[in-house]
Amino acid sequence: MRKPYNFVRSVSERGGIKEAYGVPENVLYIAGSDRTFIRDPIFELREAVCLKPDIIQVHDHPLEPDDSEDTVIEKLTINRVTVEKCDEWLRQAGMRDRFMLLGVAQGDSPEIYLEESRVMSKICECVGVPVAGLTLRKKYDYIKEIFIPIAKEIRKPIQLMGWGSSSVHELRDIVHITKKHDGLVWLEGSTVIRNSIQHRVLSLNPKSDKLDYRNIANVKGAKGWTKKDCFEYNNRTLKGVIKQFLGVKV
Repeated sequence: MRKPYNFVRSVSERGGIKEAYGVPENVLYIAGSDRTFIRDPIFELREAVCLKPDIIQVHDHPLEPDDSEDTVIEKLTINRVTVEKCDEWLRQAGMRDRFMLLGVAQGDSPEIYLEESRVMSKICECVGVPVAGLTLRKKYDYIKEIFIPIAKEIRKPIQLMGWGSSSVHELRDIVHITKKHDGLVWLEGSTVIRNSIQHRVLSLNPKSDKLDYRNIANVKGAKGWTKKDCFEYNNRTLKGVIKQFLGVKV
């Protein structure tokens, strides 16, 4: 535990993650929550404060497929109480206006996801909707069933947690839903980063006629690109695709 402590202390003394590593001010840094082992959520909150993020994700208890109804209710209750405690701690410390909170809206049905989003949005500046497990199983229609009522009602940034932008085709529908209901959705860049590190770039697959990630060895003009080159190209390309989905001239 000594190494993590020393890291947090060192970064805090250097002014936080963004200051320490030269992250541009226009980049939003979200301090995530570690679910691999249970810790006091307030301890996690204090640690996050030391890293000086723009947004702090409040610790949550994810639902499991085999959870009983009582277990689901218990976990959702704990998540609500945790958000309230974190909000209260920041207020008492005189720091509530320095950080945005991201509350995770867990659920086991579209109705529950919406209700938890309502609760989280009353306290938090951002609402996270965990969909990673659903994307792995390619349940994109169910994700849209969850997302549509939330996009209609919640007037705060919505993060589809674990979406990853891996399916450009499905991303089009998310963009259209968001535009139709005048919502605000945050898209994670994990897929872009992961593929860029592996020297893979977005390009048209001649076999499927779809846009997906391909190794630079198979992409004309990309030979010799660095990981940074790949990231800048992928980031620019994905932004252009989203603008096209929105009907914005590129």
